Amino acid sequence: MTTNLSILGICFTILGAFFLMLAIVVKSPRTVMRELLNLKVDRLKTFKYFIAQRIEAMLGFICILIGASLQIYADLAETEEAGRFGAYLVITLIAMATIGFVLYRSCSHLAKVLFIRMFTTHAERHRLPIHRDESLMKELGDVLSIPRDDHETIETYAEKIRKRLNLTYKPRR
Repeated sequence: MTTNLSILGICFTILGAFFLMLAIVVKSPRTVMRELLNLKVDRLKTFKYFIAQRIEAMLGFICILIGASLQIYADLAETEEAGRFGAYLVITLIAMATIGFVLYRSCSHLAKVLFIRMFTTHAERHRLPIHRDESLMKELGDVLSIPRDDHETIETYAEKIRKRLNLTYKPRR
């Protein structure tokens, strides 16, 4: 019986990995090529695929969670600890949730730091005129958590962004 549960757990884990693999690909090669060539892209279809990928990612996680739970149960069923399966499962889930939350927050922070570093390098290399693109300035302000004042000019807001990013080049006019 425990061998069957272990095999079933491995099958669920493989199925979960399959769904996660499907969810990793963000855009089809055809869509990427159309964007690169500035051709019309089916935005609604792209959004539909985005939703499908989110569902696939959730399914993948749930399958891996079920697979791991079945394997834990199969391992515990062979020992005298079989009666404490619920406690082991709860403790494991709490530990995994805690570790997952810490790693998620760390990845989010690291992604922000790396994005700012890469953007700064790109902006300096190409002497990017930030003050010319108002939507870019708003996005950068949001990423950098720089508040916008209603009475502030575009130039002063751009200067705040430049100071926060330590951009020392003179922007092109």
